[in-house]
Amino acid sequence: MIRMLTVDLEKMFGNYRFYVGVVGIALGNCLSAFEAVTNGGGRAGLEDVFLGVMGGSSFLLILMLCVIGGGFSFCEEQKNGNIRLTALRAGVKPYVVSKVISAFAGGYLVTLLGFLLSVFGMALLIRCEYHGEVRSFAGGEQTVWMVEYMVCISFLGALMSVVGLAVTTVLPNFFVGMAMPILIYYLWLSLDAWFAFPQFLTPRCYFVYENTLQWGSRVWQLLYAFLFTCVLSWLLYGFCCRTIQRRLEND
Repeated sequence: MIRMLTVDLEKMFGNYRFYVGVVGIALGNCLSAFEAVTNGGGRAGLEDVFLGVMGGSSFLLILMLCVIGGGFSFCEEQKNGNIRLTALRAGVKPYVVSKVISAFAGGYLVTLLGFLLSVFGMALLIRCEYHGEVRSFAGGEQTVWMVEYMVCISFLGALMSVVGLAVTTVLPNFFVGMAMPILIYYLWLSLDAWFAFPQFLTPRCYFVYENTLQWGSRVWQLLYAFLFTCVLSWLLYGFCCRTIQRRLEND
């Protein structure tokens, strides 16, 4: 399984789609943050730029592009006709474990790198003022908060990538794999609005708020977001095992 996972990760990093996802998220975030910069006359602080990024309309783009990092590995093998040979040789469970881990890693890294590129790209390309000192890079609460936000929201990208993988085991289509995470995310929000789930069962657990410590400590929130994503990914792993096993039996 380790060898298969290594191959899947090498394919992920060697695929142009991974870098398209990173650049796409970065460009979408930069466009969302542009208003914050222009409203400040080109003299907005980095924290203002970041608020523009996280509050912009590029969130749909994040949900869509996080999948293309590693969530299409099964779809590609199904298209190439390699799934039966690979899955039967390694076993269905090790095969699915490798695919889920690579999708998790791909979604996380695409989202995180996209945010980093957008925030620091805007800081370098736009003439930003840092209120007298470069505290947004050198330290301070704003920097800590921005890093925590990017680390935590990237777990949502990882989860949506695994969701895309699970969907493509049923409908092996690239466009379906990109669209369904968006639909499932907003269905999740709608169910939360109807039934008022506890915060730890809603997408809000992935958002680190600047002036609110609803978890007592942001470290606990980051840890919970990671564990919550792992549990949901494990459930999706079981779903993928059943659907792939059924597909192999019917082919």
